[in-house]
Amino acid sequence: MTEIERQNPEVRELLLQARRPANHGPAAWEKELPVLTLLHLTDPHGAAEELKRIALYAGEMEGLFEDMLCTGDMVRRYFHTGYGFWKEAGCEKVMVCVGNHDALNDPDYNWDDRVPQKTLAATFFEPYAPLWGGVEYTPGTTYYCKRYPAHKIDLIVLNTMLEDADDPAQLSFCREKLDRARADGCGVVIGAHDTSRAPQEVVPCRFSCLDRPVEPPCGPGLRRHYQEAVDAFMKAGGEFICYLGGHGHRDYLCFDPAFPRQFYLLGPAVDMWKGNRHGDADRRADAKSRDAFNFVSFERGTGVVKIIRVGADRDHFLRHRGVLCFDYKNGKVLYED
Repeated sequence: MTEIERQNPEVRELLLQARRPANHGPAAWEKELPVLTLLHLTDPHGAAEELKRIALYAGEMEGLFEDMLCTGDMVRRYFHTGYGFWKEAGCEKVMVCVGNHDALNDPDYNWDDRVPQKTLAATFFEPYAPLWGGVEYTPGTTYYCKRYPAHKIDLIVLNTMLEDADDPAQLSFCREKLDRARADGCGVVIGAHDTSRAPQEVVPCRFSCLDRPVEPPCGPGLRRHYQEAVDAFMKAGGEFICYLGGHGHRDYLCFDPAFPRQFYLLGPAVDMWKGNRHGDADRRADAKSRDAFNFVSFERGTGVVKIIRVGADRDHFLRHRGVLCFDYKNGKVLYED
């Protein structure tokens, strides 16, 4: 048994319950769409030991989730601090998206000095995308889509740090996948490192940090035309579930007030040092709080996202971040514990 499972014994049972669809009649749950579950981690910042712990734990929990997604800031400080630790930690099968530090070329934090897309693609995507289980990916790019046919959900992963010249192609890709999802009756989840540049409105819940507002992007952030594309998709009858992201190294459920039906689920930093520096909990190497990531389950039949925390599950106000059940269609917290 891994240390993470020993410290989080309740998670296995919670996953079993989260993955069971609603039952509206005798054995009716058997006819519902299956629940898709992702292990969502973010902002490891080169924390090779924490990543290795997660990779081993994921192997132990095989069969209770479909995939792993890291929403950016894999490298420690900036692009040239290196990425060799990723394979060494056993994370080759973890899907990724580009974070602001991953794209940063300048060690003095000039966010306008960014690494070319082809270099990012050759480092973070091309060696690993073949291991991600049938993603729709074009070499030389830093965005992709993965369809989960049984669940009727499409995961679209975007790069919010693209140069202006490269952005139109990504936007076209995003619109194309949204149009296809609507035509095929698939719900959509978007993975992106950070939010839009607008001040975010926080949904009150135990997973939302009370200490500080949502961190603004370093760089372009999620450009408005992606939000407009999602809005058009929804108005045409498409089902948008949520964004998965990170960046601020602390938890939030939030939205851009201009697009109040597009919710972001932002996770805590995997890296313990970053979590202590920017987060709202005490993180210690010899305690359960060393680790911090979520299982996120998407149940289309009831329009609900279910979050299960693994690791650091209390803030300094002693609030418990154990589980959160959120109605993404109506913007309501159904249950938290």
